[in-house]
Amino acid sequence: MDYGIIGGLPFDTTQSSAMQILGYLFLLIITDAIAGVYATKMGARTDGFFLHRAGWARWVRHILRQACFYVLCWCALCGLLSILLLPRTVYAVGIFSVYAVFCAAVQTLLILTFRNAQAGLLPVIFLQLCSLYFSKALPGQWKLLLFGNWGSYLRTTFYGADGIAWFTALAIEVAGIAGIYVAGWRLIRYMNQKR
Repeated sequence: MDYGIIGGLPFDTTQSSAMQILGYLFLLIITDAIAGVYATKMGARTDGFFLHRAGWARWVRHILRQACFYVLCWCALCGLLSILLLPRTVYAVGIFSVYAVFCAAVQTLLILTFRNAQAGLLPVIFLQLCSLYFSKALPGQWKLLLFGNWGSYLRTTFYGADGIAWFTALAIEVAGIAGIYVAGWRLIRYMNQKR
């Protein structure tokens, strides 16, 4: 069954064509870039007046909400196109959307902490690439260690019995997003005040 690029790639990427791999990488990079561009732009405009009035928590949460919102809009557009072309991709769109928001949250946290776009984009893309190509070497549920597997429908138990536990990945993502939203501002404040 074909799930399009939003369904991800199987663990054995040799079964995928070069166009499928490039399409999926393009989808990941565009998704990462959307969050990264917004977080970098807003992080560069640290407004002392805003920080003193609203505080670090509100400033960081505002940027985080907006970055995640833009990523969700992108996922909704891709998902709508995917569902129109391949109606069975509903689960794939849902899994990818939560994963994309998690990646946006992690990337925003890194960018605001280190005040550098590359500090957010490169680690996320590197781990996604490692997940694509090195996951088949890990046995069973150890594949959950590489977070790039979490957003791929074709790598979950929804698709095959040998996939990762989708509920576990979803729980980790939701907990990660909530943790960054609730407490991520403390790390950002600490690193910025240390400079």
